Amino acid sequence: MMRALTYLLGTGFFLASCTRATGQQEALLYTYHTVVGQFFQLECDINLSFVDTERNLNITWSRNNNQSLDVTTSRVRMWNVSLLFFPVEFSDSGFYTCKQSRGSFKRKEIKMFLSVESGSCPGPSDTKTMQQGSTRTLTCRQEHVFTLDHSAEVSWLKDCTPMEQQGKFVRISNATSSNTGSYTCQINFTFEGKTFTTSRSTLLIVQNAKPVLVEPKVIYPREETIQVELGAKAELNCTAFIGMRESTEIESSVYWTVNYSFVEFYTPPLNQSLQYVKKNSKFYGVSRLFIAEVHQEFFHVPFHCVVTTPMGRDLGLVWLSQAANQRDYHALVAICVAVLVVVAAVVIYRMLKVDAVLAYRRLCCSALTERDADGKLYDGYVSFLHEGVLSSSRAEEFCLQVLPEVLEVRHGYRLFINGRDSLPEEGAPDIITDTISRSRRLILVLSGQNQADQDRENLLLWDRNQNRPDLGQLTTLCEAMIQSGVQVILLETDKHIDYSLLPQPLRYAKQKHGALRWRLNCGDPTAPPNSRFWKCLLYRMPP
Repeated sequence: MMRALTYLLGTGFFLASCTRATGQQEALLYTYHTVVGQFFQLECDINLSFVDTERNLNITWSRNNNQSLDVTTSRVRMWNVSLLFFPVEFSDSGFYTCKQSRGSFKRKEIKMFLSVESGSCPGPSDTKTMQQGSTRTLTCRQEHVFTLDHSAEVSWLKDCTPMEQQGKFVRISNATSSNTGSYTCQINFTFEGKTFTTSRSTLLIVQNAKPVLVEPKVIYPREETIQVELGAKAELNCTAFIGMRESTEIESSVYWTVNYSFVEFYTPPLNQSLQYVKKNSKFYGVSRLFIAEVHQEFFHVPFHCVVTTPMGRDLGLVWLSQAANQRDYHALVAICVAVLVVVAAVVIYRMLKVDAVLAYRRLCCSALTERDADGKLYDGYVSFLHEGVLSSSRAEEFCLQVLPEVLEVRHGYRLFINGRDSLPEEGAPDIITDTISRSRRLILVLSGQNQADQDRENLLLWDRNQNRPDLGQLTTLCEAMIQSGVQVILLETDKHIDYSLLPQPLRYAKQKHGALRWRLNCGDPTAPPNSRFWKCLLYRMPP
């Protein structure tokens, strides 16, 4: 009941002067009252001098959820930054949005609500207060009309009753309570040969004494975003200062709106409660909005807490955003933690696997079976593969000096090195096959291409006693590897090895196990950058 009374007294529609900032856009909301059949102007709240100096300012109008608005008719026109109605009709009631933009600067939105009413005088669009015994002047602020017709006639009405005062101003001296009422400025003017009338009302309240604080204020929330789950319950609380007098409670109202609509309009209606609290001689209104189930339509729309008194009005703003379901959130966290643990374990395993295996061999070597128990004679059969005999000096040094120094001298492995341990008559295929079958590993040392060698399609076994490639030995080597099932270890002495020239079994071994690359290093061959190389080689060798 109090809310309806406040509306009738002219405190305006439920949102009469709201300001909020979101990102790069600013929105204002005003409410205007007019009478059907009269001329009316909706004005974009902007300084006209700004329009004159900034030629690139762009003004656009829309209505009710950005519906297009035709402003080219004879009845509805755009003039400067204003929207003119010649005259206004009942169907013109609704929300209007004025958008201002200038170049690349931010856009400004101004929202207005136009209430078209019947009768002779519109409801008040403004509220002003004054103290008993004081003096105040009311101004007929309709400059746009005087621009259209300099001979316009102005008259005043109080509570829709004609007054004796004429002209743009009404002066009220030594005010008393009898001066309280709705003052209407009415203008008759001619435009394009037709006569129009326009009116605007202001509610004037004469107070007995000046209160300490005359304007209401929403204390909490000013602007807040709350996360809630879809389908969950929610409660919004609003605390507003309403005044200093005992009569404040019956003169004020604190309530909620959802997306610029009263909560009673929803089905089922949202529940709200209101109670008044006095603290330190100040009166506060506390309004609570209860939402039994949060629907999708409640997200990202404005929830306004509105406080209205005869002294004015103020608003608080709340936005609801959807929060993740707690169970889904915990499950997601658990999955992420599990994935991180698995990834960390894999990374640690790959980094420490070689060192762990080598450490285990050193600690548990006494528990291992004797290596001669498998009937093998050699721990490794070493052969050198290259594409040109002139390019083998580095690989030859590696095979004959570096590799035996580390594997044989330091770690006690038995190696059969082709070119060092073989005799000329031992190059026969059956002898090579027999030797590989008695070895636990097949170590193939690969070198890069020799640019002077024109025969790039042949890959051959290095033999110190031969000057020409022997493709047959390579074929024998691959067949022996397959028949004996021996594990192959590929070692590279150069950066670029063309594996497309290798037989299929060796390409498969490269794809499955990879290759180790040795770098030429002066001094200790096991020192960096080859320390990791030797660890990986020892890891692939038998215990």
